[in-house]
Amino acid sequence: MFEHETISNKIKKQAIALGFDDVGIAKVQNTSKLREHLESWIQKGYHASMEYMQNNIETRSNPRLYVLGAKSVIVVIANYNQENIKSKSKYKIAQFAHVQDYHYVLKEKLNQLLSFIVDIEPKTIGKISVDAQPVAERYWAVQAGLGFIGQNTMFIHPKLGSFNFIGTIVTNLELDSDTSSNETCLGCGKCISSCPNGAIVEPYTLDSQRCISYQTIESRSESILNEDIKFENYIFGCDICNLVCPHNENIPLANKSNFTLKPDIANMTDDDWKILGSNQFKRLFSHSPLRRAGLRGIRRNILWCRKK
Repeated sequence: MFEHETISNKIKKQAIALGFDDVGIAKVQNTSKLREHLESWIQKGYHASMEYMQNNIETRSNPRLYVLGAKSVIVVIANYNQENIKSKSKYKIAQFAHVQDYHYVLKEKLNQLLSFIVDIEPKTIGKISVDAQPVAERYWAVQAGLGFIGQNTMFIHPKLGSFNFIGTIVTNLELDSDTSSNETCLGCGKCISSCPNGAIVEPYTLDSQRCISYQTIESRSESILNEDIKFENYIFGCDICNLVCPHNENIPLANKSNFTLKPDIANMTDDDWKILGSNQFKRLFSHSPLRRAGLRGIRRNILWCRKK
């Protein structure tokens, strides 16, 4: 068997070779503070209609319930930052949806990384997660020494900013862990003051019900028509708090082998969005994050924007 340090180094080198921009390893240990934070956030109703956050709080705050005997969390970062996106429409789409669906991209690479680890240590037990499993990715990214949490609750990498995706492998391997980063958010408050709906109710606390991203992606309700929510013409996601963040100044562009700009969205005009039909939606966005909202959700979001 290889020594643990050798395994850890090999895993990191392979992660970079696969195209990830950074990688770190966190030790699975006491997560009582994570659980307390999640419970407090949910008790205040800040999770809105995302009942899955409440239903899987135990697993989300304890990786050993996700992977039996979990000892380490391998965390990878993939930058998706693109050059200025020039859209033909007034309707806005968050930058992350202008590239390939990150679930597919990261899952494929994480599965390759997990296979690599199993080849080194056949007794490895591991599960990957990309934003759809009960794993607190941002928390583990901090524990793995990859960055810190901003006042807008986004994970911020010191060199890549917040325009990045996070993936994890929770494993039973006891690997060499990294230390948490000493860097912290500048605390300038620009994200707080720039949010049109006051979704960041206090530093490091987000009320999902007031968040444009939640309303345009996660919410399945029509009741927002009667509420005083400003959408700033966003019909899928929102980049406002990211765009004003000084940590995103002069960050590099995405590795083109991971993410490239897909022109289909930027080329849509106002009229294109309004007359978008089911067949065209499937053809254009079958491998896009926009599938999350669906055509019905996009139409609803356009209606919301037109009424504001």
